[in-house]
Amino acid sequence: MTSSNTTTTGPYASSPLALDNSFRLLELQPGQPEEPVKIRLLNSHLDNPPPYEALSYTWGDPALEASIHIIDGQAEMSITSNCRAALTRLRRPDSARTLWVDSICINQSMVQERNHQLRLMTRIYRHASQVLVYIGESHGESDAVMSWIRELDAPSDYGQGPSSVQPDTKVIKQFFERPWFHRVWVLQEVAFAKQAIVICGKQEVEWTSFLQVRQWLYSSYRNRKLHLLPYSRLHRMLEETRICQATDPRDKLYAILSLVDAQHHPEALHKPLDITVDYDLSVNRVYTDLAITLLSEITLDNLLASVSPPSATSGLPSWIPDWRVYSLHNSTLRWPYHPKDVFIKDPGELGLPPRWSISETDELSTPAVLIGTISSLGSVASISDNYLPLEEWASMAPTKFHEPRFSYTISDQDQQATPFMKTLTANKVVYLQVVHDALLRIQEYNTGERLPFQEYYNITNEWLEPETGEVATLPLREIFKGTFPSYEVQAERVLNVCDGKRFAVFDMDGEENIGMVPADAEVGHQIWALEGVGMPFVCRRDTNNDGFVRLVGASYVHGAMPRGTKGGVHVQMLTVV
Repeated sequence: MTSSNTTTTGPYASSPLALDNSFRLLELQPGQPEEPVKIRLLNSHLDNPPPYEALSYTWGDPALEASIHIIDGQAEMSITSNCRAALTRLRRPDSARTLWVDSICINQSMVQERNHQLRLMTRIYRHASQVLVYIGESHGESDAVMSWIRELDAPSDYGQGPSSVQPDTKVIKQFFERPWFHRVWVLQEVAFAKQAIVICGKQEVEWTSFLQVRQWLYSSYRNRKLHLLPYSRLHRMLEETRICQATDPRDKLYAILSLVDAQHHPEALHKPLDITVDYDLSVNRVYTDLAITLLSEITLDNLLASVSPPSATSGLPSWIPDWRVYSLHNSTLRWPYHPKDVFIKDPGELGLPPRWSISETDELSTPAVLIGTISSLGSVASISDNYLPLEEWASMAPTKFHEPRFSYTISDQDQQATPFMKTLTANKVVYLQVVHDALLRIQEYNTGERLPFQEYYNITNEWLEPETGEVATLPLREIFKGTFPSYEVQAERVLNVCDGKRFAVFDMDGEENIGMVPADAEVGHQIWALEGVGMPFVCRRDTNNDGFVRLVGASYVHGAMPRGTKGGVHVQMLTVV
């Protein structure tokens, strides 16, 4: 049995873990809300663990620290304020509570232990009696949302008694903007739970009720179970298998048709797929017919989210997904929430049929709004080539987009995310301080100049090549590795959004704006908002068809809309070939 205690120090000195199935629990001591938090660390084994609950939460801002007291070692441990808030909320007044909390039960300063415990995490969540999902304290109308979610799943007196009124849609959206719902780790933490309960302040709701909310959102949007429709399943499977190779491009579709079977989805609507395997059809025709067929069930928004120009299929219309092309560049520009209240509303939300149409020659016509024109472009970022021209892009952006300045410092705790920061993350800033420091770390990587930022990132630009063992420059993709999972996801958001993109300045009716555009975008290309589509698209004029355009790719435009949009815009029919 290999022990990991060779470098165990501080609060973990008395409880080193063996590198087998050992893991650490904490015993949260009883106390009142205003009293200090005290814990006892307990070594355990997954082969025979005591009853315990696992905590799922967000670590929170690393700059906001709090302390807890470890009884056995008579030591103080620094944790994030959000972790302290979770423990305070979960603490019982008169009895101890055994928990597994990743930031405390894993020695985060010891890489060997962190790597080992990460491999055990699935089993840790599976063995827990339940997972406690702490999404924060109550704020605004969060109590009303929690009550509504509970009522939606289990109506009071089966409809005979008082019921919870549905909160305003904006209130519900704000509730689901809480950082926990954006964590990548929650998929694992909840998926493997025997049962889970969501805690928001004093309110507690079963996780199964939250799943009912998802079902309600699906049914209220289209009054049907979208995720159970066969064409929706087909579209999802096409995306999931996109990275797979096929000698014959038509097999990207044909090879998975038999997998889209209603017997694997007992609740599925039994509508057969109206697609016939026909190798006499060209690749162009198969993909075009597929797109037209998919549009009978899924939205234009979902279909265009699968478009990743440039196409590898000659003659394929630019609005048709080419399933041979795999790219993450579109997905990273997806909005956290579709700005349909700002763009042209999707008629489906009003119970009306869509207004797009497809001609006999496969042109797509759809209502659209011209947002602006590209006036200047930066160089293309290539993370695999260790190139992200942050300084060049920063110099291109007009001063107002750097408010109050670009030279971010740790002392700017109260500073809101600037438009430039929002642009580099496609408007997904969950941890403001982490984004500040990520930009400084990239700048330091580019210039070699030491800059002040939190040292939870790699602070060297050198590493040992895995194959040769020689000292080499650290790849840009690796500079955020080794930090806390949630922070790593936030920092890498910058790399993912920028990879393969250009920074752009737009002319929007005489006013400047900024955004991110595909590598193939050029000065003079236009940005269009299509009806019901959550991403603006860069378009170029088609040289063979006057008045028609071709999609260059999805874009991010800061603020999304030109002035006056909410009060009425010039909507026109756009024809895409």
